Parts: sequence; C-alpha cells; structure tokens
Amino acid sequence: MTSRPDVVAAVYVRTPTHRHAPTVRSLLQAGVEHVVVGAAQPHELSALLLDDRVEVVAATDVASFVNGVSARFRCTVLACDEPVVVAPESFGPTQSMIDEDPRIATVSYWCNYAGYLSFPHQNAPASHQQGDLDERSGTRRLRERSPLAVPLAIPLARGPLVAIARAALTACGPLIDGPIDDLSAIVAEFGLRAAERGFTPVLDPTTYVVRPFDLADPTPSPLDSGSARAWLHELHPTFPALYDQLMNDPESAVSQAHGLARAQATGLRILVDGSVMGILETGTQVQVMHIVSALARRDDVREIVISMPGPVPPYAVDAFASTKIQPVVEPSGEFPPELRFDVVHRPYQPDRLLPIEHWRTVARRIVITVQDLIAFRNGRYHSSPDEWLTYRDRFLTATATADRIAVISEDVGHAIALERLPLEPTRVAVAPCGTDHLSGAEESRAPAAFLAPERVGSRFLVVLGTTYMHKNRDLAVRAWQELRARGREHLLVVVGAQVPYGSSRHLEAQALGVDDDGVINLLDVSSSERNWLLQHADAALYPSSAEGFGFVPFEAAAFGTPTVLVQFGPLAEMQPDASAAAASWDPEDLADAVDALLDDPDAVAAAVSETIAAGARFTWDDAAEKLVAIYREALAFPPSPDRSSVREG
Repeated sequence: MTSRPDVVAAVYVRTPTHRHAPTVRSLLQAGVEHVVVGAAQPHELSALLLDDRVEVVAATDVASFVNGVSARFRCTVLACDEPVVVAPESFGPTQSMIDEDPRIATVSYWCNYAGYLSFPHQNAPASHQQGDLDERSGTRRLRERSPLAVPLAIPLARGPLVAIARAALTACGPLIDGPIDDLSAIVAEFGLRAAERGFTPVLDPTTYVVRPFDLADPTPSPLDSGSARAWLHELHPTFPALYDQLMNDPESAVSQAHGLARAQATGLRILVDGSVMGILETGTQVQVMHIVSALARRDDVREIVISMPGPVPPYAVDAFASTKIQPVVEPSGEFPPELRFDVVHRPYQPDRLLPIEHWRTVARRIVITVQDLIAFRNGRYHSSPDEWLTYRDRFLTATATADRIAVISEDVGHAIALERLPLEPTRVAVAPCGTDHLSGAEESRAPAAFLAPERVGSRFLVVLGTTYMHKNRDLAVRAWQELRARGREHLLVVVGAQVPYGSSRHLEAQALGVDDDGVINLLDVSSSERNWLLQHADAALYPSSAEGFGFVPFEAAAFGTPTVLVQFGPLAEMQPDASAAAASWDPEDLADAVDALLDDPDAVAAAVSETIAAGARFTWDDAAEKLVAIYREALAFPPSPDRSSVREG
C-alpha cells in the first residue's frame, strides 16, 4: 500500500467462514480501506477474498491478531470477532473523534447484542431484528433526527465491533489475553487500563451495528462470566463497582443516551394527560385533540396513550382515530409502573395538583404546556384568596418540576420572564398551536334561536368566549349598542359558558340595562352550530385583552368571516398586519372597526385573506414537529434539577 490508511478492520474468525462474508462486505461498503481477516486455519477463508482490499492471515487468538494489525498499519483498528453488519459511512464520526482528541482509547457502538450497550433494549441483548430497525435505518435515524447526540464517555468498551485508537495502544500497551478468547473481555480490560492512564473509552451514539441473528449464535455475555470478572477485578480492583452501578441506574449518562437513541430510532412513546377531555369543546380541547392527531401522523412517533376521565367525546372521535392512539379511561390519570413511556405530556395548564411522582415512574421525562398566565395573575378567577395562592403554588411546583415547558406563543414566554418564574430559559421552548383545524367545509347547522321565522335571514355579529372578564364581552355589548345608535340593525349573538368566578356577567347586564332586545345569549353550541354562526355572521367581535394564542380569528376566517380585535401580545404576534383591528378597546373604536367592514365586500375579503395568510404559518403538523423536538431535547439532558426536592417533599 502506498500510504498509511486512516482505518483498517481486523476480523477474527472462529465460526464457519461463510458467516463472515456479510461482515467483510459491509465493512468495505462503509469505506474501510483495508480488511484483514485472521483465523487459525486461513486456507479455509479463500471465499472472503472479495477484492484486493481484503487479505487473510493466520491468527491464533484475537488479542495478538489485533495487536499485529495495529502495529502493521499504525492506524485506528476496527476490531471484530463476531459476524456483524454496518451501514455505509458508519465510521466517519469515529475517525473524527479520534483525530480531534488523541486521548480517546476506544469507540463502541449501539448494537442489538452488546451487553449494557444493547439496543433498542438496554441491558437486554436481542438475537432477532426489532421491527424495521436494521443497521441502515437505525444509523440514519440516529443521525437525521434531532438533536444529534455527542460522544459519551463510558466505563469500558463493549460490543462485537470496537474501534481501537493507535495512540492509546502505543501509550498503554497492547491488548492482553484473558481467561476467555473474547474481544469484549479483552477490550474491556484495555479500556480500564487506558482510563487509568487518562485515556477514555467512548460511545458513538449515532451509529448502530447489527449482529445478525441468522449469522451469530446467542452467547452469554463475557462480562457476566465469573472468570472474566475475577480477571478484570484482579487487574483493576475498581472493577466492577462503577460498571455495575451504571447498569442499574436509569438516569446514568449511558441510560440517558440510550433513551434518546431509542426514541430517535424506534419512535417516541408518549403518554398524554387528557383529563380535560370532557363534554365541552373549548380551545383547550381543540388544542389537545389536534396535537394528538398531528403527533400520530409522524413516523417518528410510535405510540400515544391518552388518559381521559371518560369515553372519547363525539367531537374528538375523528381526531383520535389513528391506530397509534390508544384512549384509556383513567379518571385518576395514573398507570401501572410497568408501562413505560419516553415522555408524559400535559398539553395544557398545570392548574391542579399533578401526579408528578407517579409520572416519573412511568416516563423518562415530563413536558408541560403553559397556555397563558391569566389565572396565575388574576385572583378573581378563584373562589378565595387562599385558593388563588394554592393555584399559584401548584403552578410553580409543576413547572419547576417538569423537564421542559412548552409555551404556545412567544408572548407566553415573555409573560413567564415578566413574572420571574423560577424556570431556566433553556427549559422553555415555543411550540405555537396550529390554525388549520377548520377549512370552512365542515358541517354546519343553525342554532334553534335562528329557526324562528322572525330571525330567518337576520344579520348579526358573533362573540365567542366564556364570561371570564378578560374576554370583555361587556365591551362587545357596548360596541354593538354604538352600532345600533348609528343605524345598524344587526343582532348580537354571544356564545360561551358562564364561569363561576371572575365573570363579566354583571358588567354585561349593566351595559344592556333593562333592554336586551337584539341580543341572543347561547351558553353552549355544538361544533356544527358554531360553524354556522361563523359562516353567517357579518363579523366576529373578539375584544379579549388576555390570551395565550387566540383561535377565533383563524376559525372565523376559515368560513369567510372577518374578526375585529385589538392587536396585543399573541394576537399581534400571530397576525402582525390586521387591517380590521380596532385602535383600542374603547367601544367606539370597536364599533368603528366593525362599521368599516359592514357592506364593504372588498374590506371583508382583504381582512379574511390577511388572516388566512397569517394563519398559514401555523399548522398542527408544525406544532407536532416542534413538540417532538422538545421531547427529544428533554430526553437528551438530565431531568429537572427540582425533581429531587419534589420527591423529598
């Protein structure tokens, strides 16, 4: 050879020759420059001479064979003593790591049969293929699905294929024979010896190597062998203390890396807290069901279990139709500890005492969505001052304990910072809601109030929202009265449930006085009735002054109806340019904005087009993509630092 290669492979053959042909072929396809095959009977290996990059030599044991290859080529050696197959371009990261840090002793890889580096089930070697996971699909997913994992220090090298750095061999001495002629035991000893000199065995968590079940017979783990463990302990008295501890620690660095890699390669397993899924369909229910549906459409999500207080409500049947989604009636929100998930996600407010400790037993990480801080800030939305303080305490405890906080707009993130909540910025990420859950083609049906002969064909404005004071329904009433004073004869339809605390009902009554002729109050409507109202209203009035996102303008636009609102916070964030926006919450300003739309088709068309264009930036598929990134980021890092204090408390 004219120049020294960067990487060569040393394949030690014990089993029948034909079993190693796929190994040699895959190593060459992966870009290995030279493959040396060693065996006690080299004349039996002529079938492995696939091309001039392969040579066969005599070898009596794996240690001296690998030492000889390293001394001859003076470069990184990929040592192998069992049939394996690798993906193309598997070893680029290996060489980069060794080139960048000469202190690296060995590089190991995830493998289906590799003791504590077994994958996709840690500490559970599998002699058969796991679903569609093979060396190519596994490596591709580990490298394409964010976040890209970084090299990880491990206590000792492991696996049927290990890269051994030349610098470490020259500094620490060659591989030595052990009580059993097995590469795993021998490189484990070398890794322990190298670590004592300041070198480091590492794991490349972006590469998956397969020990094919049809080529390699199941064998006991050499590090479970009494003789091997005794030999390692005699040479290195600290073994197996750290090794055994890490094997049994679900939050060790190796376990964390394994959890992320498994989620990337086999798909996320998600437990969704759906305890809010009841009879009423409000914005929160819309958010939950469309997030779950969008997550199920992703190929990197394997399973979603959603716990609910009762059967799937009719409005959510279609959203939960995927075979990946398993609705479970569990009023307590708790599950048996043997059920394991990557993430448990509460996709809405932490407004009650959450079973955090239980969630920790069934999922590796906890993600909580904060939709807004309205009830956190407003004591009137609670039955008493003590209840408000309790709410705030539970809110703070849940968010401090969660591993990641998802917020539905940048504005919610600003509110968290404004309140100085004890959350590191790195634990807060934005995942805006989608706006594409209504297309305008959905079924619609007129509410009974519009079936009366005197109301058929009536022109009206619609207000959607509960009676919470921040919805400012009384200002909508006053704006409508101003329009009536200007000669507009529209009805006003106000839709939304009465809330027990912090209601604007008395303010609406004061605004109306004794004459409420022309106002239709609907406590609740079905989805089809809501669609009809949005489709037939001349305009929607949305005078809210506190939101986390704001669905109404986008839902109305889907049916061709403009919305009059005041641009603030998330509403300005989602639609920076809104020609139909009112100058302020002053009822006259609201009336002016409505008046400018009535009987002006061009103004209506422009307002609707603007909203649809703004909403096109926010889809539920995009929301799911951002949430998946948040889930995997959570898996890539240690759990919340407040976890221990919650357990102790």
